[in-house]
Amino acid sequence: MLSKIKQDPRVRLAALEAMNHLPARLAYSRPYFEVQEMLKRAESGEDISLALGSRLASVLRVALTQVPYYRELDLDVAPGEIDAQNAHEVLTRFPYLSKNDIMRDPEAFVAKTHNPRRLYQVRTGGSTGRPIRLYRSRFDQSAEAAFIHYGWGKAGYSRNARIARIGFEGAKPLDREPSSRWGNRLLVSPSHLNERWVVHICDEFQKFAPEFIHSYPSGFEYLADYMRRSGFALPSVKAILLASEEVTERQLRLAEEAFAGVPVIFHYGLSERSSLAWGRWSGEGISYVLEPVYGHSENRAHAWGGQEIVGTSYWNEVMPLIRYRTQDFGEITDGVLQSIEGREQEYLTTHMGTKVPGICIDLELLLDYVHGVQIVQDKAGSLEFRVVPRAEYDDTLGARFLKSQHDKWQNAFDFTLSITDQVERSSSGKALRYVINSDPPESSD
Repeated sequence: MLSKIKQDPRVRLAALEAMNHLPARLAYSRPYFEVQEMLKRAESGEDISLALGSRLASVLRVALTQVPYYRELDLDVAPGEIDAQNAHEVLTRFPYLSKNDIMRDPEAFVAKTHNPRRLYQVRTGGSTGRPIRLYRSRFDQSAEAAFIHYGWGKAGYSRNARIARIGFEGAKPLDREPSSRWGNRLLVSPSHLNERWVVHICDEFQKFAPEFIHSYPSGFEYLADYMRRSGFALPSVKAILLASEEVTERQLRLAEEAFAGVPVIFHYGLSERSSLAWGRWSGEGISYVLEPVYGHSENRAHAWGGQEIVGTSYWNEVMPLIRYRTQDFGEITDGVLQSIEGREQEYLTTHMGTKVPGICIDLELLLDYVHGVQIVQDKAGSLEFRVVPRAEYDDTLGARFLKSQHDKWQNAFDFTLSITDQVERSSSGKALRYVINSDPPESSD
């Protein structure tokens, strides 16, 4: 019962509001301060490799002694032999862990020193349509908060700042008003960002005068595009914090136009908490700097091409996921994710049977004329673009867009375009699904 209560968004908000008024030493447990201290040491240039090796060694020892799934593995290493010097070498002896492994028996990954009934129980957003049940404790929750707060803190963020939040906590039925106040937060329903409600939402933003906007990128994109077109401004905003979806260059360009000079902080992370990387944007595109204090990230070459991101957290001793295959793809070079090429189910299959990341399909021609666009593949070589048009959209634009796709891809795909009222979101309702693929690449465990 405890875990179910803690999932309720309003209960979580009440707890968060109460924590924001407490000193950090009362609101968080020891890992919060340990993480922040290690981040400061690393940023100063100090070598903390032994400290990180010690953290990894602790996670591996817990896994081999307390976690049923790992206790059954034959790794030819005694837990007592794992230390700060050899932890990363021992890590390579662990097998890769797939989503299917966890889904078969989530409790088999919980350390026996913890009672699952006394832990936070959450589910992943289920962008693949197959959510995972995960267990967390105050320990790993505190560590996670420390990383995010430290990253956001570089833009002046503090726990009691005025924050406008566009996310699942504010979700409401479409026949109700889209926003509500909760302490020092303005909660906005992401599904209400449409022509009917956007002026009302902007009025609420102006009254609230947020210092920070914390949003799903797709929700922020709609708001920033409206601001650019209408001239609406929010001079109180100090930074924009984007999370929970992949960030696009278009969204960053809109942020520059609507919030001139305001920093945008975004990161790559997962509900499984196996990897964390902070985004950066240049003329060469978006890349992500992996956070070395968070965990160890590596690549796994996939059978059908591409480099899968594999991660191991140094801080999760409650439900350690070791060498977890994220189903996200991107090449890691010198601690940098050069790009994120999309999730496994977002790859598209050509007539010839080759795989193409969905992000390679250029939608730029449409974006200023539609509220949303989605790529749907139900068989190899066939792509349908589902478009939610604005008033400025017309059939001539659609025909020009299809021609541009045919010119680029030649015989690789057949293209069609259809008009719809709404594009599909993930099963959690939080994120727009950029690609819907009923025939994704097969995942090999």
